Amino acid sequence: MRKFDGLGECLCRQQAAFFALSLQKSSLSSPQFIRYFLTSDFAVEADRNGDDDRLSLFFKAGSPLDSKKILYSEDELYWLGYLYRYICYTRILTSA
Repeated sequence: MRKFDGLGECLCRQQAAFFALSLQKSSLSSPQFIRYFLTSDFAVEADRNGDDDRLSLFFKAGSPLDSKKILYSEDELYWLGYLYRYICYTRILTSA
C-alpha cells in the first residue's frame, strides 16, 4: 500500500474536478459517465500522468449513449471521483 502524499492528493483533486465537470460537459447520465470513464483509455492515461488537457479530450470524444436520466449532484460526483482515485492511488491499482 502506498502512502497518500502530495502527488496523490493532486491526482485526486484533478479527477474529482473532472467528475464534477461531467454534469456540464457530458450528455451521459452520471452512472453511464462513470462506467464509460472507468472503461476508457482516458482512465489509464489519468493513472500515468493525470494530464488535464488529455482528459478534456474525453468530453469531445463523444459517447456511446445519450441519456441524462440519472444525474448525481456536483458534490456527489466530486467525491466519487476523489475517493475512486484515492483508492486506486493508495492500493496501486489501475483505474480501468
